[in-house]
Amino acid sequence: MKLASRRGLFALLAIGLLAAGVAGFFMSGTVAQAQAQQTPPGAPTDLRVTDVSQDNRDGLAWDTPVHDGGDAIIGYQLQRRITSSDNWETPVNTGSTDTVYTVTKEGSDSGYFYRVRAVNSVDPGAWSNQITVGGRPTWKSGAEGTPWAKSHPTLPRIRLDWAGKLHDNGGKPITGWTWRMKKASSSDFVSKGTVPAGQTRVEATGLEYDTTYDFVVIAHNEDRSSFTSVDGQATTVGKDRGPLIAFYNATGGYNWSTNTNWRTAEPLGRWAGVTTDDDGRVIALDLPNNNLQGSLPAEISNLTELQLLMVRGNGGLSGPLPLSMSGMSSLTHLNAILTQVCAPDDPAMQDWLDDLVDSKIHNCPDDSDRAVLTEFYNATDGPNWTGNHNWLSDKPLHEWTGVSTNHLGRVKRLDLSDYDLKGSIPESFGNLSELLRLNLRNNELTGALPEGFGNLSKLEHATLSGNELTGPLPAGLGNLANLEELHLTNNRLTGQLPNTLDGMNKLRLLYLHNQEDENGNGGLTGPIPASVGSMPSLEVLVLDRNKLTGPIPAALANSTSLRRIAANRNRITGAIPAELGNMRQLQVLGLANNNLSGT
Repeated sequence: MKLASRRGLFALLAIGLLAAGVAGFFMSGTVAQAQAQQTPPGAPTDLRVTDVSQDNRDGLAWDTPVHDGGDAIIGYQLQRRITSSDNWETPVNTGSTDTVYTVTKEGSDSGYFYRVRAVNSVDPGAWSNQITVGGRPTWKSGAEGTPWAKSHPTLPRIRLDWAGKLHDNGGKPITGWTWRMKKASSSDFVSKGTVPAGQTRVEATGLEYDTTYDFVVIAHNEDRSSFTSVDGQATTVGKDRGPLIAFYNATGGYNWSTNTNWRTAEPLGRWAGVTTDDDGRVIALDLPNNNLQGSLPAEISNLTELQLLMVRGNGGLSGPLPLSMSGMSSLTHLNAILTQVCAPDDPAMQDWLDDLVDSKIHNCPDDSDRAVLTEFYNATDGPNWTGNHNWLSDKPLHEWTGVSTNHLGRVKRLDLSDYDLKGSIPESFGNLSELLRLNLRNNELTGALPEGFGNLSKLEHATLSGNELTGPLPAGLGNLANLEELHLTNNRLTGQLPNTLDGMNKLRLLYLHNQEDENGNGGLTGPIPASVGSMPSLEVLVLDRNKLTGPIPAALANSTSLRRIAANRNRITGAIPAELGNMRQLQVLGLANNNLSGT
């Protein structure tokens, strides 16, 4: 019994030990499984900027990770890199489980990329989204950043141009600029406005003459603004210096016989021909026989203290006095004898000249050419020409695009080919009585040549090819006794050739071909006038592609100058006159595609 009991006791002990072992096994397995399920936390989300109000600090915030890895988050690590670098710096611990942090930077000029990650007892987790925080834009320093404020040479204006002056944009694109200005004698800058990011130039206007101004520009990116730029400083042109420079430029000052000190920083009283009063204002401009060429600029009227203007003997000086000069109340003496400068027929100008103590200047000739050109401009859609510089202005006519004048200011040449003229030539055009050369080729002129065209008695060359002119040639065409060339190709002229062509004694070249289009519109009709054979200078007669009829006049053989006759593609009939065979100078005779007969 005792042995059996002992055996039973041992059995119970064994069973107990076995049970304990199994329990211990399961207990240890549960702990191990729990430990195996712990991982590093997930990535924080929505990393963002909260405060950039201080140049050397960036305020950041983020949201906690969605998963903590099965273990409590014990902190965060922040990492950054400069926007200009590819290398991340060593992560730093934020020192708390807060989801806000302020980064203190060594400097404020650089922009940074930032990212953050959470840490638990297992390991740091994944990085958050990456954000960029801009630094403060910076300017170049020293001489490289200073020469960007420049005075206008003749007006009280200063241009600022800071392209290339920015050293660094702070890691983010520039979003705009603010510019400020003050007089050098003042202590406070005044903001003048903002400028879009793509613009790096402004002009300060409305300034005072002969005054020094200071300028600064502030750059902005999305997060910060720069300190003010390197100071720009410039002094506006002197009140009389500007008008004098304009006078110099307008009259070819670089070619004057004497131009000592002009356009230099020397006091105006030391410029050749300039006299100033005790206040430095110009009171006399004395430049006789000095090879001045051009015309007096309107800016001369800004010399408000000028008493004497002497330009006598400068033959290259031309044009009317600027009308604004009639407001020069201080001027008492004017001498423009032996120049081409003249006084316009303006009531205010004439009254002003009468009030001068001494006025030596002749009146401008009839200004009818200006009126003619003005009417022509209006009739041919002048505002939409491809070039119309100075048209309808008070400038001398030779400064109008395409216009040349003679020594009296009369129009001698008008060249407006390929200028997109549209409309009809007005009747008054024939009043340009001094016109020598006319070129209106390749435009969209319509209507007939005005009858007044025959009044251009001095005309030598006329080209109006490539337009849409219609109607007959003016009967007065034969009055153009000085005309040497007439080009009217590629229009839609109709009617008969005038019988008065023989009055054009100097005409050498007459081009009237291609008047009929492919639809049968246009085309000169009737016979070739016999009077053509009496034109003593005619060398070339081109009449191709018209609707001319009748026989070829035998009188053409009377010409001793015709070298080329071309009348292809017309309706000419009859036989070719035998007399044409006696024209020894004739080199080309083109009569194809007509209704000729005989052999």
